[in-house]
Amino acid sequence: MRQMAGVLKPYQADVLIIEGLADRQAAQRLVTLMKPQAFALASFHTFRAGPGAGSQALGPSVAVLSRKQPLTARTADWRSSGQVDAPGGFQFVAVPLGTNVLCLYNSLFVDTPAALTNARMAQASLRKRDLAAQYLLHHMRWMGESLTNPATAFFLMGNLG
Repeated sequence: MRQMAGVLKPYQADVLIIEGLADRQAAQRLVTLMKPQAFALASFHTFRAGPGAGSQALGPSVAVLSRKQPLTARTADWRSSGQVDAPGGFQFVAVPLGTNVLCLYNSLFVDTPAALTNARMAQASLRKRDLAAQYLLHHMRWMGESLTNPATAFFLMGNLG
């Protein structure tokens, strides 16, 4: 963690997105090691196959470190949206940058193993992936209309494909 902090400090970034940290405590430790630069842990999340922290991780964890406190941060499983019955979801963080806002989205969509070998299951998975993308676009439009800042930038990362 000290090595990572040493590499990141010289960049003078306002926001850092770090993939693959072991847990929230590791992310907090990195924030502490970044001092004297002032960073806050804006968001940390690992999507899991089932409820609870003990279930299998679906992908790497993603930590968002920011020089300013986020305006809002949330994560949502696709299933909790009521529209997409698939594992994964999205992580969202809105960070102020001067008078502007940066909205970061990290999405994770996981195909079932059957979708990789069965044509009918692959079509169903494609429809779910499309619904997930539509849900994200709806959320992005809603954020764009809700914020009154002069400029809002959106950054979407992940694997919606």
